[in-house]
Amino acid sequence: MKKIIIFVSKIQHYREPLFNLIAKEYDLTIVQSEKEYVNFNNSYKVLYIKEKNKLGFILHDNIIFNEIKKYDVAICLFNLRNLSLMMLSLLKKNNTKIIYWGIGVSASTKNDSYYDKNKRLDIFRRFFLKKADAAIFYCEYPKDKYVKLGIIADKLFIEPNTIIYKNKNIICSKCQILFIGSVYKAKGIDILIKYYHEAYKLQNNIPDLVVIGEGDERSNLEFLVNKIGLSNKVIFKGAIYDSNLLASEFSKSYAVISPNQAGLAVLSSFANSVPFITHFNAITGGERFNIINDYNGNMYYSDIEIKNYVLDIYNNRDKYIKMGENAKQYYDSIRSKKSYGINFIKAIKYTLKDEN
Repeated sequence: MKKIIIFVSKIQHYREPLFNLIAKEYDLTIVQSEKEYVNFNNSYKVLYIKEKNKLGFILHDNIIFNEIKKYDVAICLFNLRNLSLMMLSLLKKNNTKIIYWGIGVSASTKNDSYYDKNKRLDIFRRFFLKKADAAIFYCEYPKDKYVKLGIIADKLFIEPNTIIYKNKNIICSKCQILFIGSVYKAKGIDILIKYYHEAYKLQNNIPDLVVIGEGDERSNLEFLVNKIGLSNKVIFKGAIYDSNLLASEFSKSYAVISPNQAGLAVLSSFANSVPFITHFNAITGGERFNIINDYNGNMYYSDIEIKNYVLDIYNNRDKYIKMGENAKQYYDSIRSKKSYGINFIKAIKYTLKDEN
């Protein structure tokens, strides 16, 4: 059985199905730099290798250069700051195939740092992609970009980020608009409240706005809501981890509105039959590109449009229920468990094609 090693900083729970799928076909080891981890399935091995930050670069112990020689394929996060992992594609001292995996472009991690806004390092990304045996991106955008820059299309694969959701079959009467996620300033929840308030001035029977999540901005937002007299309409429920309670909140929601972030919450909303509304330049790892305007959600260019969406939800509720049905159909057809990991396996097989 071929041996695969994957380097991550931390094993996220939503990666478990992907890693278990790979482990069915290969002898899989996951390397992480955080010691704390519980592997419930035990279908793959977990190895801890220390890393350190030096001059803005992430460096691993030199053991990795000897460690990967034991493996047929090494899959590394495609981040130029991971200097040790980037160097693996240059140190071809053995037959280990190198696959890079990640966003593929400059990430949007701040309010003013849009997806692929910073192209200054593209020359280095292209250099390492040429040296690698394959690459896996979260969406089509970076693949199209690097093909135009001369990278062979056949060695570039798409494996979208998603979540694996088991339908709880909880059906409630819809009565609210939802925000879900950590509550900190960059998310733009204050913007959402501002334009929700503008809509409320025009129609005080609009659905309640429910905020699920915890964070250091919560007290400030609650103060703001009290100050403008909306404490009976904007409800803070804190963090909810119980899957049944979350399913109930989604079931009651016409839409999720998230001004500045469109990450995995997009897929969570779709899996729960709820459309997702966000800014066109929202922070994303590529999940934003799942949104199809007026089909399973909407992307807007100006924050003032939030007011229009809130009023439209009030006036055209059936429209958003239908969009929620479309969102669920989209999730079931191309973002559910049955499709997750297929292209990841294809990328591995591509690199091993000369050995099969």
